Amino acid sequence: MDHRCDPRKAVNIEVAIHCRWGTVGGRALNLSRGGVFVELGLSVLDISGGVELTLVMPNQETGALRLSALVAHATPNGVGLMFLHGDHEISQLTCMK
Repeated sequence: MDHRCDPRKAVNIEVAIHCRWGTVGGRALNLSRGGVFVELGLSVLDISGGVELTLVMPNQETGALRLSALVAHATPNGVGLMFLHGDHEISQLTCMK
């Protein structure tokens, strides 16, 4: 059962996750106003740990969007992140075609 309040949108966006021990790169595979799933290949982030997420936005004026998030869950190939702020920016992204 899916408990998300907002629908997910399939994306393929380059990301960097900045955590207490460094930065790891990955790809955002789906995105909603509430969070994102990032494919990492190997999940090395602590559940409930705080991170900063940089989304590298092609064809956008800013070029990148930086957001605060918590690690909500981890799988063998990535992490689900829950956004703490940035509702307006994420709403614009999830409305993109």
